[in-house]
Amino acid sequence: MFVYGVPHNESFSFDSTIGNWVYLHANSAGKAILAHLPEDEVREIIETYGLPAQTENTITDPETLFEELETVRERKYAMNFQEDLRGLYAIATPIIRDGRPVAAVTVAGAANRLTEERIEDDVYESLL
Repeated sequence: MFVYGVPHNESFSFDSTIGNWVYLHANSAGKAILAHLPEDEVREIIETYGLPAQTENTITDPETLFEELETVRERKYAMNFQEDLRGLYAIATPIIRDGRPVAAVTVAGAANRLTEERIEDDVYESLL
C-alpha cells in the first residue's frame, strides 16, 4: 500500500495512489520488498495473488521475476520501467527491520525525465 507521497511539482498528483494496494511484482517498492523475503514466501505470494500484467512491461513469469529479484539484491535497489503505470519510471530501496523488509522508499517520475541513465547516475545514491 502506498502510504505517503511528496510531489516534486504540480504535474503529478499522489491522490490516486495513496491508500491503494498494489501488486508487489509490478512496481519498484514491491520488488525491493520481495527481493528480501525468503523464496518460499515469495512463491506463496505468487500462488495467492498471481502475477497479473498491469502494463505490457509487467513481469508475469515467476522465473523471470526471481531473476529480477536476484538482480535487485545484487545492486541493492529495484527499478520499474512502466511496469505498473505507463509513462512512469521508479527506483526503490527496502527498509529492513530485524532482518525483514517492512517498507520501501521510492523515487518515481515521468519516464521522459527520470530516465534509466538518470536513475543509475544520480538518483540511486540518494536512496542507499
